[in-house]
Amino acid sequence: MRAGYSTITTPSALSGFLVGKSRQCSQRQISSRRNVCFPSSGTRKACCTTRVNATTYFNQLASLALVLREKRPRLSAVHLLHDNARPHVAKATQAKLQELSWDTVSHPPYSPDIAPSDYHLFRPLKLFLKEKRFAKYEDLKMAVFDFFDTQSERWLVGLFQ
Repeated sequence: MRAGYSTITTPSALSGFLVGKSRQCSQRQISSRRNVCFPSSGTRKACCTTRVNATTYFNQLASLALVLREKRPRLSAVHLLHDNARPHVAKATQAKLQELSWDTVSHPPYSPDIAPSDYHLFRPLKLFLKEKRFAKYEDLKMAVFDFFDTQSERWLVGLFQ
């Protein structure tokens, strides 16, 4: 995620996050795809490339909480992974997270590494796609869908450990 850019996330299929409808994306759209919410049944992100400050992020969390309450009323816990960008560590954001009783998965400050979940998410996908060739974009898209369809719920839970 580029500093200052975020996305609003809503629950749905994880494969929709990785394979978008359009094959052509700007660098900003590609980098904004790294902010994502993982309920155990999958995820989907909605692209939003406006600059995010603490107020915008606060409102995104409130919107996400409403969607989760509506679509997943029996959801017992939410684990939120975000980096240490200013909007994420602002007092208003921290107060909202406490109000929602959401657990935050810590990310090391000033970490040059990719998000911890990326190791668990992208390495298996890379190994799954290794040495495969695709003549058409639709073939690649179906292979990614197949990968996520074969993953267990335990694999998704592993993103937070």
